[in-house]
Amino acid sequence: MDEERDVARRLTIELVEDVAGVRIDVTSPQRVDLALREVHTGFAHRNPDFEARWLEAAEALVRGDEGSRERSHPDSLFQATVSAPRRDAPWDVVELRVSVPGDITGALSAHRYLNLAPQSEESRLLTALAEQETVRLRWITEGVELLYRLSPEQRDYWRQALATNEARTDEERHARYEEMLASGHATLSELPFYRRVTPRRPRRTAEPPASPIPFFAKRSGDVPGARRPTIAGVRLPPGRRAPDSRPSYWICDEPLEAAGDAAATIARAFAETGLWPLLWPWDEDPAAYLDQPIEPDRVDVIDVESVLRRGWDRLAAHPAGLVEPVGPRFPGLAAGSLVDPAAARDPFQLAELDSVAARLMVVPCNRPADCIALIGGLAVEVDGAEISAVIRSWEERFGAVLVAVEPSLGTLAITSPPGAPEQALATAAEQLAFCPPETVEPGILEQLASILVGQAALPGAAHFPPTLSASVWPVAWYD
Repeated sequence: MDEERDVARRLTIELVEDVAGVRIDVTSPQRVDLALREVHTGFAHRNPDFEARWLEAAEALVRGDEGSRERSHPDSLFQATVSAPRRDAPWDVVELRVSVPGDITGALSAHRYLNLAPQSEESRLLTALAEQETVRLRWITEGVELLYRLSPEQRDYWRQALATNEARTDEERHARYEEMLASGHATLSELPFYRRVTPRRPRRTAEPPASPIPFFAKRSGDVPGARRPTIAGVRLPPGRRAPDSRPSYWICDEPLEAAGDAAATIARAFAETGLWPLLWPWDEDPAAYLDQPIEPDRVDVIDVESVLRRGWDRLAAHPAGLVEPVGPRFPGLAAGSLVDPAAARDPFQLAELDSVAARLMVVPCNRPADCIALIGGLAVEVDGAEISAVIRSWEERFGAVLVAVEPSLGTLAITSPPGAPEQALATAAEQLAFCPPETVEPGILEQLASILVGQAALPGAAHFPPTLSASVWPVAWYD
């Protein structure tokens, strides 16, 4: 609500032409001195003396005191700046910024980019403005006008930005806007003329694997487009699609209480919806960590045994004997357990995540393992497609179900864990080869195997992540 109120207070900026030339109109929803009083009421710590000084600055603008002299551009109230995608590239965008006197928090300020596409009205107006020596900044609500003198250098910068856009195609211009959005240098509200066309990710059809897995959808769903979608009867809180360039998942904006319960309900309808729920318990947004989505077709061609053998060979080269009692030769994939899809009705409860508070992600896919690739990996050096491929293999052999992700960590609920000691030892070898614990020392394989069959951990196993058990496998990497 506070964010919505701040947006409602902000100024709007517009290029306008009249008989005297091009001017810039600034419109505030409320007279700026009154709006600034409201901003002050929201301060956690009030200082009447400072607030009076700041308010006096805004009141001086409203009285017209600031318009009594010619001003030089730029100053603290108005800037029209240029930028480029790289240091050696020509100027290509122009940004207008307007601030309110006394508004030290920037709650009332506004900034936006101009549409420099050839034939656009703003491009025509900026071309005309570049020929003027002065520009009028008119505050509509307050009924005051400031006169700014423009430097020849600044006007030359505008001309260069206009020329750069004259030589660009619409596709090149749109790519520049997407780059600005992805890097955080702009928001869609600051590019009011840009109408993004989001590429639609095609729904994928797949055949079920030869071995049954706990959850499978023959056809993946669509990334939810609604701000508050309803999936399998669950009305989700406000959220958005991500990443912006080509969405592959939906995520709610704030943590959801008992997120695992909602996820379990959505998971039960997976075969019909093709939408898999994941918990994101991390404080920061996934976009700050995850790479671009990887298509499941890349996962299809990965040889899991070769991936694991590569990791095993690195361990075998270690002089501490980390691969004993198995030996330096990778033993191959462990024998699988009997996977009963009916036993996986609520993997979130199995992982003891049913009552946790977390943000909820919804990923269109054919099987949960593919989610790692589709969301862009786990922010580790290990390829996201390889992570999905290994989890696919564990889906088929141990009924593994991906239930949560965060940077460097995926959490699997294991519905059909290893039973026999030999099977557990071979499975421990796979885990050690692919995602070893934070501390690795001689005897690690037997300690891992002991935990995987549900036996008491041997001395020294306390350094494992606390969730490691026969029914919960963290797939984690450490710096």
